[in-house]
Amino acid sequence: NQVILSSFGTTDLAGQAIIDSQQGDQVGTGVRIDENILVSRIDAETSTRRIYGVWLNGFTDSVIRGNRISAEGVSYGYEEGITLLGETGRATGVQVEGNTISNAVHGIGVHTGKTGNPGIVLTRNHIFDNRNEHIFLSDGYQVRIINNLLYGSLHPGQAGILLYNTDQVEVVNNTLDGIPTISVAGIAIGNPGIGTSSNVVIENNILTRWNKAIQNRDSGNRFKEVGHNLFFENVKDVEDLAADPASQIPGNRTGDLFASPEYVDAASQNYHLLAGSPAVDQAADSNAPTVDFDGQARPFGKASDIGADEASSDAPIAPSPCAGPGCGGGGDGNGNPPSSSDAQQSNGGFGCAIIQPAASSGTFDRSHFGDLLLLWVPFFYSLFMRSRARSFFRRGP
Repeated sequence: NQVILSSFGTTDLAGQAIIDSQQGDQVGTGVRIDENILVSRIDAETSTRRIYGVWLNGFTDSVIRGNRISAEGVSYGYEEGITLLGETGRATGVQVEGNTISNAVHGIGVHTGKTGNPGIVLTRNHIFDNRNEHIFLSDGYQVRIINNLLYGSLHPGQAGILLYNTDQVEVVNNTLDGIPTISVAGIAIGNPGIGTSSNVVIENNILTRWNKAIQNRDSGNRFKEVGHNLFFENVKDVEDLAADPASQIPGNRTGDLFASPEYVDAASQNYHLLAGSPAVDQAADSNAPTVDFDGQARPFGKASDIGADEASSDAPIAPSPCAGPGCGGGGDGNGNPPSSSDAQQSNGGFGCAIIQPAASSGTFDRSHFGDLLLLWVPFFYSLFMRSRARSFFRRGP
């Protein structure tokens, strides 16, 4: 579906979403929200209603995959691009994968409670140029935030990933690139009087150009594992504001690196790693996901790489521009991530506005594929546009 939201009716409801869901008397399960293009032309900053792209409330074993959610003509079109909610036991096993989200107040918001609701996975999402946070967990239990690419502008004082009241959350193998004069924290934990997080894992992430790459706020947080992160060009790599030593980030962290990650071209938002990157083979495999942002298998060499990209033996090529809407997302349409060959051919990975091909395996002729792409993409896109359907799920007041 492609939906452009330009106005609401006169019904006086506080919140509305383009794709909206509310559980009934029984727990909802097995819903899939795949490959939609959702555009808001309503200003989320001035509207009397809180506007959402996808609102999933109380569903288990469900998937939100490959959607492109953005604003058009306004700075921030959504309160949250994707929202997950659920009472205890009513938001388990939810996967948010391969979505492209920009120009929202919060990119992805998780509000599922500090106990119960395990198995929520935020993976391989491309999130950029939002207002407050790219990923915000107000409440979350056993959430995995893995293989996400986060970059671009945020309002002053905001964070790329913010954890409030959470327990056993893993922030692993993400790539976060900020703007040091504006973006306060790449990863921020807790908030005094509001949020406390326990058993936090922060491992295998690349954090570049943040004012504070990791910020631990004085709110009684507890850390399980912190290490094997790569820091570069941050004003401060770690800011620990906790007064209680038991709440502080471990001072002796195994595997941390302080060097350029050697992105292919950060100016063009190509955050693949060059073959000689110091991040290669330096991640801790104990928590690393089995695939990277592009769906390629980890590890490629003797160990996994730090960050969202698992570099191959061949250096990636330069990016090429996206030809039309809906370039983000990934997977094979059956709930599976793309294989390595799929990632190389269609690039289900780094990008929506910019396609950034993964490294070649040496078995695929890219020049022939480019010719085929120019011939067939317009044809299939035309068929898609003719056959798309529009569907709305409305929740009550």
